[in-house]
Amino acid sequence: MKKWIWVIFLAGCAPPPEMRVVSPHRGEITESFTEKAETRLSQQYPVQVPVSGRIGRVSLKPGDRVRRGQILVQFDRFDQRSSLLQARARVAEAQQDLALLGDVGVERQAVLEARAQMSALNQRRGALQAQLREAEARWQQARVDVKRYGPMLAKELMPERDFEQFQLAERASRETVRKLRKELSAQEQDLTAAAARVGRLGQEESRRLAQAPLLQQRVLQAQQEEARAEHALGRSEIRSPIDGVVLKRFEEGPRELAAGSPLLLLGSFKDLEVVSQVLTSDAVRIASGTRVVLEASDKSWKGRVKQVEPAGFTKLSSLGIEQQRVNVVVALEGEPGGLGVGYQLQARFLVRSRPDVLLIDRFSALQGEKGSKLVWKVEGDRLHAQPVEAGLASETELEITKGLSLSDRIVAVPDTTLVEGMRVKVSH
Repeated sequence: MKKWIWVIFLAGCAPPPEMRVVSPHRGEITESFTEKAETRLSQQYPVQVPVSGRIGRVSLKPGDRVRRGQILVQFDRFDQRSSLLQARARVAEAQQDLALLGDVGVERQAVLEARAQMSALNQRRGALQAQLREAEARWQQARVDVKRYGPMLAKELMPERDFEQFQLAERASRETVRKLRKELSAQEQDLTAAAARVGRLGQEESRRLAQAPLLQQRVLQAQQEEARAEHALGRSEIRSPIDGVVLKRFEEGPRELAAGSPLLLLGSFKDLEVVSQVLTSDAVRIASGTRVVLEASDKSWKGRVKQVEPAGFTKLSSLGIEQQRVNVVVALEGEPGGLGVGYQLQARFLVRSRPDVLLIDRFSALQGEKGSKLVWKVEGDRLHAQPVEAGLASETELEITKGLSLSDRIVAVPDTTLVEGMRVKVSH
């Protein structure tokens, strides 16, 4: 325990200045240094539009939590579903044509082929009819939107570009309906023509039998198209790859976007770490596993050095001095309660420590010649300069390895006015 004694210098008849005197004490010392630090995520997960198309409104915003597999954005998959239905119809048609070749009976073969073709065409017509109904519903909704928001535009209650999006949607849906109606009309004509072919099937039996390899190739190609359509439909579902949180939102929707357009940036607080720009002269004193105390206001967290990056860099200090620094990555221990991404912290790197050593206050030692240390001892009624050897140094204390003992008394805060042999008087 430190003992405080008041020392009075006698300089002629003038009253001496008062100074504190302390004794060394034993305890543990930890050598450390402090640098600014910042939290970050070791890994981030960008979410992009997988295929070109129209997204709905992006309701997620920064800070919202997401689950792995959760649908992040509603995607208009009309085109992908249409392509898949058409591919499946082509597969069914090709498979039916190929199956007909296995029947050796001409009449039966003709009937089976006619039915197969009619079935395939009916499937395609049904698919087109379903697509047309959906397209007509979308067109009707687009027309309602244009009619509804027209007065709002006239009253300048909405941006013109937003209204133009509704007009574009109405024209696009109208064109889709026109194309589907035309395709359905052509499909009806195909059905009529297929019915007329029934009478000619007998004459074509031999030719069809010779087409077996071609039909097999057709089936294979149709199945490949179906697989591609299923893959495209699956990719149009925008799902979260992780359990985490939304860091950034790049699009609010609804709007048309090209494939690869950024939507969201996701991250997980399990990947939270701390990075500090440390002077290279201090970085050589630490290694992987070095303990770190991280502080902000009145809170603290524990961590350990995860990595000292191999390449340093030059940075100007606040005084405009060039400094060589290197990034040191710190892994947090336990739950990082209260921390987020981009938080500013103070990182205290605990370089090394020693228990039960002789300690004095750092302000009690002065710098001697050639980097040595000295203290002012009080012996009897005089001051004597005492060189000492120092060991570890913390932010407040200094380890003394040689030159002092517990019974010594030294000036607590010496200054440059002290001289060797100065007479003192210690008041008890």
